[in-house]
Formats: sequence, C-alpha cells, structure tokens
Amino acid sequence: MINELNLKNVINNLSEMIAIDSTTGKEQKLAEWITDYLIDLGVRVKLQKVAGKRQNIYTICHFSDEGPFLTFNGHLDTIPVVDGWKTNPFQAELHKDCLFGLGSWDMKSGLAALLEVFRVLISNGEALKGTIAFSAVVDEEAYSLGAKALMQTEIANSDAIIIGEPWFGDKKRPIFSGSTGKLLYEVIAKGKAAHAFEPGKGISAIDDMVKFLNKLEKLPFKNHSLFGKGNQCVLKVAGGFKQYSLLVPEECTAIINRLTVPGESAEEVLDKIKTIALDNRLPSRFKIRRIDPSYEPYILSKEEPIFLKFINAYQRVLHRLPNFAYHRMITDANIYTGLARIPTLIFGPEGNSIHMANECVYLNSLKAVLKIYLLTALNFLSPDTEFE
Repeated sequence: MINELNLKNVINNLSEMIAIDSTTGKEQKLAEWITDYLIDLGVRVKLQKVAGKRQNIYTICHFSDEGPFLTFNGHLDTIPVVDGWKTNPFQAELHKDCLFGLGSWDMKSGLAALLEVFRVLISNGEALKGTIAFSAVVDEEAYSLGAKALMQTEIANSDAIIIGEPWFGDKKRPIFSGSTGKLLYEVIAKGKAAHAFEPGKGISAIDDMVKFLNKLEKLPFKNHSLFGKGNQCVLKVAGGFKQYSLLVPEECTAIINRLTVPGESAEEVLDKIKTIALDNRLPSRFKIRRIDPSYEPYILSKEEPIFLKFINAYQRVLHRLPNFAYHRMITDANIYTGLARIPTLIFGPEGNSIHMANECVYLNSLKAVLKIYLLTALNFLSPDTEFE
C-alpha cells in the first residue's frame, strides 16, 4: 500500500489549502474544501456546528464490527499573518525542499498528509479491521472549542487519535509523552470610590490588587518529577477610570495564567489563591473565578498500542527510534487525553518558522511522515497482517 501514497497529491492539496485563509475564526472555507474532498472519496461527512458558522468536520469508516477505532485529527485554523513575510503567505511557494505559506507547517501539511493516508486506507478497507475516522476541528490556536465539541460526537469512542501537529520526533521536536495543563483565572478586587484628594475615605482596588499579586508570587509551586514545577504569569491588569476622573479606583481586574502539572487540580490551585484574597489585611472584596481556556495535564505510556505501533513504523522508515519528551505546553491532546482519556499521538513533518513569518514545511520529511502514518494505522488496525 505504501506505493499508493502520492506525494504530488499531498503537495497539490497543501497548496490549495494554503491559498485559503483559515486564520482562527475564518475556518469555514477550509472546512468546505476538505468536505468536498472527502465526498469525492465516496464517504459521508458530518458537520458539527461549534460557534456561529464555524464547524468541525469528521467522517467515520467501519471496516468490521471487531477491531480498534483509530481517528486522524488536525486543526483547521492558523495564526494571523505577521510582519516580515518575503512571499505571499496565501500562495504556496517552493524553494528547494521547502514549501512556504501560512499554515504550511502548522498544520496544513499534517492535514494534507493524513487526508492522503486516509484515502489509501479506505481504498483498501477489505484488508483492515475496526474503524478509521478523519476529523478536522476549529479553534485550536485559541480556546480549543472544536476539540471540546468533537468529544461530544462518536469520535469520543476512539481507542487512539493521531494528531498531525508538526512534532517530528527528532531532538529539536520530540514526541509528546505528556503535557502540562493550564489554568486561567480572573481576579476582581472591589474597593470603595472616594475623591482622589481624600484617598483615606475610600478603598483603592488597584492598591489592594498590587498587594494581592505580590503575595501571589510567594506561593510555592508543586514539583513534579517529570515536568518540574508549574509557573504563573499575570497576563492583564485593568482598573481605574475609563474617562479621566479624580476618583479612588473602586474596581481592578487581573487575568492570570497558571501552568499546572499532573496531580495538581484546579480546585487545589484556586483554594490557595483564595486564602490570599481572604486576607483581612486587604480591605477590598475579592472575587476569583476560573475562565476559559483551561486544560488538564496528562502523561502517556509508551506501552499504549498506538505508541508501540508508531515506534515500530518510525524505526522501519527512518532507521532510528523517535525521541520523546514531557512538554510544558498545550495542544488539543490536552482535551483528547487530559479530559477524554484517549491515547493521543502527536506527530508531523519538519519545517521552520512556526508562528512566525516565512513559515515552511520540509517536503523530504513529509514523504517520511506519510509512510509512518500509513504503517502505524495499518499495524494498529490489523496487527496480525504484514503490509508492504
């Protein structure tokens, strides 16, 4: 079946996908393009409304009643265009082994590769057992609304998911063995207004927020043997007048990002924060709440069937073992694995300038990725059959 993989098809499809602006919030045209492509393959496509006109797409093909359920997955959205592009970001341009264009590496190349492998698999369904699905979601670069919505569909019954994100398994971009979580919370301090020339008659919410944040810095972080300690970052502080006025500020809001490690719950973190807010030496009233997006941390075992099949396929194609690492970052796998407990493999091609100008994917790595995807899927769905 490997001989049926067509890199030229992948490059052509990738070029068409790059030409479609699918920056976060504008994913619908790309969703429609992929839908048409899948319909041309003869499969039934399901559309799932996520927000406004934004839709996830997925298709499920059953080869037999027995056997595992494997899902291919990727996100439709890209970051916005940033300054510094030397080429048209919405026009694929090939220079030697590099194909340039917005989303070329993150992650339209992964989507194009998974589509090609899906095409080959369904055309050889008689040799397979179980179920294969292809899915593409919105909003990964923002709130992961698409991934969360997808877990309300039949895809939640998957035994494993492969996300085509650009982690090639080399030393620079090792495969995920696990990931930290993320907690985002809002803190509102309510003081008391008074004339700014007589501040003693009021309660400054800004002053109390500063004191709160200073105390927050002293809170200890949980130490994890694989991930180290979590961290936090104040993303935004806002308070005081909207139009100039001599008033003691009666309200101040802070948005704080908190990196969490396995074994550290949102409730545990918030309880510690609330103890500071309830300090009697802070006269303002504090309100603290968890806001989106938040994600659960997770750890994966290399003994999971999808990882065993992947490692075997990787070694057969590249003649070396993939590198693995525990990452301090967030992907949609934090939803699929951290929340829904589905073993999720993150693997995709090499490239350059992720989330930067002049983003590109290396086509030579894309050729290897196609083979590894196919061998992994074949051996996962029909482990007792030898495929060439």
